[in-house]
Amino acid sequence: MPDSRLRLPFVLTLLCFAACAGDNGTDTADASATPDTATEVDVSATPQFIHIVDAPTDDSSVPCVSTKSPGADIDAIRIFDDPSLSSVKATLSQCQWLEAGTRCDENLYDDASQAEGPPNGSPFDGFVSLNSGSIVCQWSSGQGPALGNVIQAIEMSSGPDREPYQIRLCNDASATTCGAFQNSTTPTSNFPAGSLLF
Repeated sequence: MPDSRLRLPFVLTLLCFAACAGDNGTDTADASATPDTATEVDVSATPQFIHIVDAPTDDSSVPCVSTKSPGADIDAIRIFDDPSLSSVKATLSQCQWLEAGTRCDENLYDDASQAEGPPNGSPFDGFVSLNSGSIVCQWSSGQGPALGNVIQAIEMSSGPDREPYQIRLCNDASATTCGAFQNSTTPTSNFPAGSLLF
């Protein structure tokens, strides 16, 4: 018959193991009761509109005699998921004039819808000339930009003849609740979404 003195340490070891097993510094709560830490972006809280404004430095920067496409010529504006510019999240849709351009009497490229969709501009088609005016557009996906996204704006002209413009994000089609303007710096300008969100 085994010595009872040998059984006592063995029993105490088993009791300690059972009692201490659940006390290892980890939370043993039911995982199903733990809220998911990955939260979705509230689409309704992101700006659904973008305001694109011609920004001529003076009247001479919108020549009316030598051109039939006065002002900045907007080909497309896109949202990319991240700075790699590898995945397009949205393009422009439902573009309309907010302030019709009046600098020049003749503008052959005054169809605001030409700024919609992916880049497709050519020297004679696929863009809207702002003619000192401005347009407002929505996003094709129904989702506005979020932090981490990049907004890319494409203007057709280049070099010394490049025509400046500004963009800002808005909560409404009337552009009454908007963030700060950002100026284009190159024909293809990439703006971190954080510089436009408000």
